Amino acid sequence: MRKGCLIVYLSILSLVSYAQIQGRIVDTEKKLPISFATVTYKIDSETKGVVADVQGNFIIPHNNVQQYTVSCIGYKAKEITDLSKQIIIEFSKNIFIIKEL
Repeated sequence: MRKGCLIVYLSILSLVSYAQIQGRIVDTEKKLPISFATVTYKIDSETKGVVADVQGNFIIPHNNVQQYTVSCIGYKAKEITDLSKQIIIEFSKNIFIIKEL
């Protein structure tokens, strides 16, 4: 009986870990990680989001996402439609020139 419960538990655990999208956000020029970027996505017409860690890694815990948006201060927001289970997203800087205050 215990072996049966363990097998069912491990099967469910493997399905849960499979049903996610993992990614890493890096700078286009230097390929350095972009920490704490925001990743937003919609599920069943509800907007949800996650934040990248210090190394730029993020996990979307759902696999039925159609697209998601990555944004961070100082970088151009990017809409992603590539729904690979693991993806590297390159961000370019958004440069503002202020003439006068």
